[in-house]
Amino acid sequence: MVKRRADDGLHFLTVDEAAEVLGQSRLRVREAVARGLLESRRDNEGRLRVDIPDAPRLISEVGAPAKADLAPDAVVSFLFDEVEELEATLSAKDVQIARLSGLVEGQGAALEQAEAALTASEGSAGRLAEVLDRALAHLEDDTIVIGRLQDVSGRALDHLEHVSAELDQSLAQTARFEELLARAVALAETREDGRLGEAADRAFALLEDAVACAEAAQAAEAKGADMLGRALEAGERMQVEIKAREARIAEQQETIETTLSMSERAVAVAALAAKQPQKKGFLRRLLGI
Repeated sequence: MVKRRADDGLHFLTVDEAAEVLGQSRLRVREAVARGLLESRRDNEGRLRVDIPDAPRLISEVGAPAKADLAPDAVVSFLFDEVEELEATLSAKDVQIARLSGLVEGQGAALEQAEAALTASEGSAGRLAEVLDRALAHLEDDTIVIGRLQDVSGRALDHLEHVSAELDQSLAQTARFEELLARAVALAETREDGRLGEAADRAFALLEDAVACAEAAQAAEAKGADMLGRALEAGERMQVEIKAREARIAEQQETIETTLSMSERAVAVAALAAKQPQKKGFLRRLLGI
């Protein structure tokens, strides 16, 4: 902590700061303190603090050759102080280097995780795209099947209409035969003629044939209606299945979009981590690495 002087507003400086102001080395500053040229005191951590009230005058005095040699114990004392302070500075720098190394390792791990996530997301996106392609192919096949069913249903309806028309004609013909038969029976009863009885028999035979044709037409109509019903049921089942597949395709597309978004964020994080410059530590700056 820097302590200000109450008289002239100057404050006690560290040895580094005093050496910078005076333009001398740290050892010169400590030597000047030992000679009594500079006022000094210890801070709470035991480090030397120097007062420089008149910097221009002190520059010449500190840099001037010494008039008398210092006592050996004084020289050893300020040399030990210098070594201890340098060791404390190096320890602080080592702690800072270790902390920065931990940060660099953490960034490297985060970058590796981002790359792994990006690789995994790319693989997932490829697999999902393949699944989507297969789903679309199935959807196209279902569309073809539905078209075929619609074609079959159309033909069934046409056949049903044709059978209905033939049934109507058969019923009309049967009604005419019944009318002729009734007239023939009436004539046979009134005249009792054998030829009229024979005509009535022929009329009965024609009537039976007409009834058989009508029953065949009804059977064909029932068969056509059954075919149409089965075709319509198959079409409904296909529509339900198509809707379910469309829902699955939409879900897969949403999953693909989410995966692509995660991939983009991972790429952004990796790019940001790659752009951040790594700070040089004290030893690297000292060695020029």
